[in-house]
Amino acid sequence: MLGATQSSWGSVRDGKWHITVNATPSWACRERSLCGVEFTPVNVTHAEMPPTNEHHICRQCIRANSRRLSRLRHVRCYDNGGKTADRYTAVYMDVDEGRGLYGARGMSEHPSHPQGVGMYCTAMPGRHLGKRIAFDQLPPDCQRLVLADRSES
Repeated sequence: MLGATQSSWGSVRDGKWHITVNATPSWACRERSLCGVEFTPVNVTHAEMPPTNEHHICRQCIRANSRRLSRLRHVRCYDNGGKTADRYTAVYMDVDEGRGLYGARGMSEHPSHPQGVGMYCTAMPGRHLGKRIAFDQLPPDCQRLVLADRSES
């Protein structure tokens, strides 16, 4: 099992399947895998495991995905639908700041843009932050920022 987040897989000409960095890979463009391979997919699937036997699956991608999932185990993501500039919030449930507050990251769609929002803060998890969403539903720039935060902790 790969975990709660959805994985997308792409295969290369030799038949080996890789987990793509992009959550929605396409045949029309080059993709990058979690193990660093750049390729144009021959096939794509959004299943938990690709439709193939085990020796055609990239083991480096599986290990990278396991590390990625373990870093996200204690992250809760929220989307307030654009009511505020920091539309997305990632709450780090393993960073207890006391009094029901946890380390968090408030973000706009492009948090590293000069006019974007990507502030580290504290937050109390709950509906006041918006609708709870899966990590994969965050915009790619937000996902990168959260993964960077988690690799430092």
